[in-house]
Amino acid sequence: KIANLRVCEELLLWTFNRRGVLRWSNLKHFKPGETVSPHMYRMKDDIVFSVDLHQLENGLWHPFYATDVQVEFVMLEPFLRFFLEPPASRQSPTFSRVFQAPDRYGVFKFVLHYNRIGFSPLHVESLAPVRNFKHNDFPRFLPCALPYYGCSLLTLIGLIVFAVLFLLHRDKRFFSPPAAPSSETPGENIQRTQLKKKEETKVA
Repeated sequence: KIANLRVCEELLLWTFNRRGVLRWSNLKHFKPGETVSPHMYRMKDDIVFSVDLHQLENGLWHPFYATDVQVEFVMLEPFLRFFLEPPASRQSPTFSRVFQAPDRYGVFKFVLHYNRIGFSPLHVESLAPVRNFKHNDFPRFLPCALPYYGCSLLTLIGLIVFAVLFLLHRDKRFFSPPAAPSSETPGENIQRTQLKKKEETKVA
């Protein structure tokens, strides 16, 4: 009889949301070493996510403890899904996790959806846009790209050498020396031309 009475009391408390009710508060996400959420993150940034969870027991809110609380990092579909680390002590309500942002940029959001038997469903969302790398976020020179740098430099040097040689080179086959001035008079030149034509006619 006493056991049945206890079960009935627990069921009534749960039915009227006096037991097994979960709530969240103090949701935060930021970079390690900071305390304020940035306007947006960069790809591959380390991100700290934390949230406080409480449950209602006997009319009072107490820290909630569980090892199966999951969070998703979603952009249309989940890109990351991981378990939150439970509080170090039962007196602390803070669940947290450090993770690395994916190698994709877009409008992401944190989604915490906790639905377990005996507890009220818990659903939390928080936006966290991720941007791509800016031009000044990359290192200026990459060691793995040294062969490409060398090829570009050799191509530039070869072009300069070719241009200099092309401009300064002079082919003797196309540049004959100027003819010496002739001492013949116009009349002698005409007679010589006529004699040459007669000789060609005789030969023909």
